[in-house]
Amino acid sequence: MGNDHFTWVRKPALALVCASVRQLWRVVFLGRRLLFGWVLLLAGIGLEAAETDMVINEIMYHPSADNSGGEFLEFYNRGNTAVDLGGWMLNHAVGFTFPTGTVMSAGGYLVVAQDAAAARSFYRITNVIGSYSGKLDNAGETINLWDNRTPRVLIDTVTYRAVAPWPVEAAGGGASLELFSPEEDPAAPGSWGVGQPYSPGQANVPATAGGGDIVINAIMYHP
Repeated sequence: MGNDHFTWVRKPALALVCASVRQLWRVVFLGRRLLFGWVLLLAGIGLEAAETDMVINEIMYHPSADNSGGEFLEFYNRGNTAVDLGGWMLNHAVGFTFPTGTVMSAGGYLVVAQDAAAARSFYRITNVIGSYSGKLDNAGETINLWDNRTPRVLIDTVTYRAVAPWPVEAAGGGASLELFSPEEDPAAPGSWGVGQPYSPGQANVPATAGGGDIVINAIMYHP
């Protein structure tokens, strides 16, 4: 009887000790994860962009004659964290290095203009920097966005054209090229629509290419 009684008391006691140890380990493990997360945040690792975070979202390559704001490129951060663009670079079509301290919030827009002051005044926007060197070719060109690593990594690239299947309304008609969605492939002409006529520094509202007004051009009333 004594042994049986001792065995009955020992088992729940052992189970209680094991459960306490498991609970303590969970607390320690969670604490280590939280501490590691704070270390990453304080170290600035949260500001490093994934390759798909930043996209070229709008292109004004051939503004109309009465547009004094001029050319611009718009970038969109579709990621969930802010991105430090300091030292990033544009090349091929135009040349520009993003200044130190240029940070884009998650879901934010940033315009890089050929003439930042003119763009700020004409388009009435404040989220614009520049000015970039060179000029966007009216016939079409390649735009490359590179990060600041060594060697640099190509983050996004677009080669636009002024002829179909690209939206021809952007070729001097006053409209910009706008991505239908930042999730679409920027290399595909069908991913781009026609600005109404443009929307630098804010969400795109493009129309489908070729969707102009329907005009009655001739009437046959008595064949």
